[in-house]
Amino acid sequence: DVEYVIQEKLDGIAKAVKLVEPYIGKDFFVMLGDEIYDTEHSGFSNFVKKKDLDCSFCMMKTETEQLIRNNYSIEMKGEKVIRLIEKPKEIRSSNFGVGTYFFSKNIFDYIDNTESSINNEVNLTDVMQTMIDNDRKVSPFFLEGRYVNVNSSEELEQARRIISQIEQRQNTIIK
Repeated sequence: DVEYVIQEKLDGIAKAVKLVEPYIGKDFFVMLGDEIYDTEHSGFSNFVKKKDLDCSFCMMKTETEQLIRNNYSIEMKGEKVIRLIEKPKEIRSSNFGVGTYFFSKNIFDYIDNTESSINNEVNLTDVMQTMIDNDRKVSPFFLEGRYVNVNSSEELEQARRIISQIEQRQNTIIK
């Protein structure tokens, strides 16, 4: 069975995640629906299990500053995440986060205790930063491949091309 929860007040993705709290009894994954990947996600679940994490997110590297500005930047010191910045103006790293996440069920407490930021919304990056600042176990999972965050007609066309190439490679049709 599939149940849908509607976010009537657009107050951030974190608040949308909070709406599913009554339905979640354990750790869970979130994948945003406006992104297309031609990457390998299969190791993500094993990664979070091995590391016993409170939170993880998928990240990639790029030299395209606009891609980082449209997503969130990730500043690291060695293997440790130091800072996540939603839609950064200043680019300090080639690391950027994409919309695939793992959360332990304690994420809901952190959503409740994270202040609104950009556009009076509670962003997942702010919630994850609160977890980092409180020394929770937060670690990124690196993806390699192609990725599109579909926010424009040009990006929609780019996503269509990627889907077509995946269909040809796998000899299947994606509906």
